Amino acid sequence: MASRKDNSCGIEVQKGLITVAHYSAADNAVGSIVVNPFDQGEGRDGEASLREELSKITAAVDFKRRGIAVSLPAQYAIIKKLALDADERDPSGAILWELSQNIIGAIDDYSVDFEPLARQASQSMRYYLTVAYRTAYIEKLVGLLKAHKLSPHVIDLDIFALVNVFESNYSECTASPALLLLGTDDKTDIVLTQGGTLLDYDVCRYGQSAIAPDDYAALLLDYCGRLFGSWGIQAPPLYCSGPLFSHQEYLESTAGKFAAAQLLDPFRKITCRAANGENDMRALSPQLAVAVGLALRGQDGQ
Repeated sequence: MASRKDNSCGIEVQKGLITVAHYSAADNAVGSIVVNPFDQGEGRDGEASLREELSKITAAVDFKRRGIAVSLPAQYAIIKKLALDADERDPSGAILWELSQNIIGAIDDYSVDFEPLARQASQSMRYYLTVAYRTAYIEKLVGLLKAHKLSPHVIDLDIFALVNVFESNYSECTASPALLLLGTDDKTDIVLTQGGTLLDYDVCRYGQSAIAPDDYAALLLDYCGRLFGSWGIQAPPLYCSGPLFSHQEYLESTAGKFAAAQLLDPFRKITCRAANGENDMRALSPQLAVAVGLALRGQDGQ
């Protein structure tokens, strides 16, 4: 029987969609997947809908003996790059103080994590990537999962899972800057990454109503141009993921503005045993990037 150490599961919960990927480290393969859209429309209790869908999934899918990693949506996080003196003896305390000046409410209401950036611009200063998230939101999600006998041991932002899956499948490309897109019906997360880490991040929002593909590409060009332009980077390649890019017309319109745009393939170097004639992986793969990245991340916490 395979051990829990060899098997992990990534679960992404977003508005109206749950995706799941089961990963075997021994085989470097995703053995099973779930892409489960559900109705969370007007007049419905979103939490009740989510509970109902989780009940269906846990009844149909075996989660036993698997380390579980789950994502939080980055759009609700506070993500900052903070600079401290290189000889700062208490970076944790200094970071908490800096964050407390930039948040609404008390710092004690947030869970905070940070790490030094690999790319340091100064010898006299030390730069940290810092994330703060309301603890109540985390506890609510974890409580909901535990009520369905799912106990996550890793909780990560969806954009960091996106960086994980990119690094695993495009390792030869990580030395140079790249833009990773996570597109949904109402917004696109834009991640500037290099060397397996996040350099910068923005959210392109376009509202609840459907946006035309050409209008989307024009808006994206503006957001992306400002993001990589502030770093002095010239037109990095784009890797597109998320439910929006299950629709070919959005990829085509994006490629019309960005010559180096392509789908981010979470199965470029990872075998997908769930791929068969019944599954249209061209439509499913863009939706699974975060879940696969979480499953990879799940190996770290075991």
